[in-house]
Amino acid sequence: FAIAAAISPTVLTIVVLILAGAHKPLIRAWAFTLGGVAFTILFVWLSVTIFGNLGDAGTGHQSMGSRIVKLVFAAVLLALAVRQVIRARHPKPAAGGPNKWQRRLANARTIDFVAVGFMAMLSNASTLVMILAGAHVVTVSQAPDSAKVEAAIMLGVFAALPMLLPVLGVTAFGSHADGALKALNKFTTAHRAAINAGILVFFALLLVWSAAK
Repeated sequence: FAIAAAISPTVLTIVVLILAGAHKPLIRAWAFTLGGVAFTILFVWLSVTIFGNLGDAGTGHQSMGSRIVKLVFAAVLLALAVRQVIRARHPKPAAGGPNKWQRRLANARTIDFVAVGFMAMLSNASTLVMILAGAHVVTVSQAPDSAKVEAAIMLGVFAALPMLLPVLGVTAFGSHADGALKALNKFTTAHRAAINAGILVFFALLLVWSAAK
């Protein structure tokens, strides 16, 4: 689930768009990443805390309630996958034209990008569901608390990778990373619907299998 949560073409596209800007691109990208990472940490903590208070937390086995939770997550993932396919087949032009986001980001203050990052993760439904499902698996496990903490941290780190990797790449390699970022952005943009739908369906089926066993 941590790996699935890391694959977020939408967030990756926004980061690359910010890095391609003309005014303080790296600082703004870090501000965006700060907001996104802050939300990710908060959401992972809340998810683990909530599921940790359920009756089957730490038992190593799942109750009927736990099975129902997994099936609900699976249904949501399948619904999101269907939405991805429908959007890809019937794209709707963005209000304000194709450059709406470019104009908004260009006119925003640098500090505003923290809020943009926070809201980008908040609105990233597929990643949120993946984090919830992963947090549930972590809390049900009979692993030691230290291992659960490590798993929760890994879940958060992987969820933040679409933001962190481009920014870290540009910070470390400067303009030498431009080519790789453009190629990555081109690929994920062209295949975004297929990537998201495939991942969502796979993990939905995995949750159904886990609930049934």
